[in-house]
Amino acid sequence: MDLFSDIQLHKWISAGWIVIYIISLFLLFKNRNKWDVRIKKVLILIVISIVLFFCPITVKLIFGRILPGFAEYERLSWLFFVVPIIAYTFVKILEDLRKKQRVRLAIAFCICCFFLSVSSFATRGYKIAENPDKVPDYVVAISDAITEDSRCYEGEIYGVRQVAKDDKGKWIKPKVLVQLDEAYNIHAGDDFKYGIRQYSSALVLSEVVIPKTTYNSSSFSLSKYASLFNYEYFVCSNNEYLRKQAEAYGFELLKEVGDYVVYKNTKELTLYFVRHGETEANANNTFAGSKTDTKLTSNGINEAKLTGQALQDINFDIVYTSELTRTKDTAKNILGENKNSTSNIKVSKALNDLYAGELEGLTHEEAKQRYPDYNEESYYGKIGDSKYVSPVGATTKYTIVKNYNSALYSIVSNAPDNSNVLVVGHGALAWLFYTMFPEEISETSFLDNTSITVVKYNKGKYELEAYNTSASQFEEIE
Repeated sequence: MDLFSDIQLHKWISAGWIVIYIISLFLLFKNRNKWDVRIKKVLILIVISIVLFFCPITVKLIFGRILPGFAEYERLSWLFFVVPIIAYTFVKILEDLRKKQRVRLAIAFCICCFFLSVSSFATRGYKIAENPDKVPDYVVAISDAITEDSRCYEGEIYGVRQVAKDDKGKWIKPKVLVQLDEAYNIHAGDDFKYGIRQYSSALVLSEVVIPKTTYNSSSFSLSKYASLFNYEYFVCSNNEYLRKQAEAYGFELLKEVGDYVVYKNTKELTLYFVRHGETEANANNTFAGSKTDTKLTSNGINEAKLTGQALQDINFDIVYTSELTRTKDTAKNILGENKNSTSNIKVSKALNDLYAGELEGLTHEEAKQRYPDYNEESYYGKIGDSKYVSPVGATTKYTIVKNYNSALYSIVSNAPDNSNVLVVGHGALAWLFYTMFPEEISETSFLDNTSITVVKYNKGKYELEAYNTSASQFEEIE
């Protein structure tokens, strides 16, 4: 039997049982005076059982917190007719038992009902039939294509698909960008954001709105609307301009589903972040931000050369620095030791150091005397606080991380596939790394001069390979 016929059959069976169930409840209630006093108790128990064990909302709220491994839930309405029989039998038995025995039986009953409610006796077709408006066939097809490709599920427990974990023990949750397009009836808010949750809980969805009048033009640029490289999959209209843009970024076609296409991110590269060498300001313990172009000390130059020796066998396709001399000179000394040095050096304003405001040029001792209440959080704010204003006019953590994110996206977007990229920047990059890897890096972590941090970009995901590593430590790792 094909999927469509299977769905229709289940739909009618489900509807039939619900009608019979409602009629049965009505007759029970209407004739309640003719039955024994147990009927009232049975009716109450039936309603409670349905709410607790057959309603997806209550099951997810109650049992989802107890057993978070149950990622999905299936409403088995075809079992509803069994509940009155069980309830009547249960009440009759309960009345004949003592208090302790009643408690034990009630607990056993709850456990049985729960495992019955999450057991998967239904086929995939029945599951779709349960929510025909929320999970249409094209959403299921798109979801299947992504979940099968990403292998985000592994096995089942009581019929429920379990979200898989990667080698580091993290849940595999593919990031998917969906284009909202009313012209092609793509409504992520209705079908994907909510409907797909009933079918696949592993996908992390974001949406982007691109007007049809915009993308039906040869001058259309997808980069103005979407940070495509922050995602592993891209679902969009089956439109030639959108497809050309996605393919130009290196995305591969995974599946065509009617008016929609699913693209997969296949880009891989390695990013080597190096903080500049020791500067005169570092040596003097002085605040030096984006408006203080301090130079490297002789020690800083030697540090940069040692880092270059540690990285000498890596063929850098592109090198990025900030506008400040200390990063340019550090990059120059690193490349001077490299066996495969490149002339492709780019300067990025977005990589500039933060501005220390009124603290610029002051030593740390002078800053403490002038500002006794000085501390990092009160003067630079929190990373997630977009409204914070520094009392000394300094760049906030939120702003600098936003700038660095912009620089990172530009670097990844423009780098060739399977390339090695050297990025020479500043200590404030530590805050960016914290936002990227909060489970591995502390918010108060620091980057040492000429330390090496290696980040792998793997098809839409960032993986931390090494953090704040010295040249000698890096050589040992390699």
